[in-house]
Amino acid sequence: MTLFRPKPEEKTIYLIFGVPCAGKSWVCEQLPPEDFYYISHDSQDGHSQILTKAIYANMHRLAIDCPFNERALYTQLSNYFPNIEPLAIVASQDTIKERYLKRNPNKPVPKNILTRANSILDKVEEWGCWSGSSEEALTYLLKQGDSNNGN
Repeated sequence: MTLFRPKPEEKTIYLIFGVPCAGKSWVCEQLPPEDFYYISHDSQDGHSQILTKAIYANMHRLAIDCPFNERALYTQLSNYFPNIEPLAIVASQDTIKERYLKRNPNKPVPKNILTRANSILDKVEEWGCWSGSSEEALTYLLKQGDSNNGN
């Protein structure tokens, strides 16, 4: 039995990036698995493993969360996939601090997380990509999944 595998040009990759605790994983975990194939950056061993999973995914819509090095991952993916849509998850510094401390109660929030939030906004401007809160991103992506039923 041969499984249907869409060609790379038939897939849309949603590259969901932002600072730690912005809500990237939360967004991806809310997506219906029948409409989106979720590749968690945290559970992979580097960009090449993410790329391999994306190539062999049997779905048209893939959501990949990316907490850092999004430019490198975007470049690597774009060698295979013409349809990549970056989405930046942005959150206020207060929200990031609150979420970080909830996840890591005995650790101070690293300053680089908060300063990286500004570089995310710079990338949004440079790439001309979508940006918004995790809730807004989920709404946006669910509309994409509804448009064609994803498989």
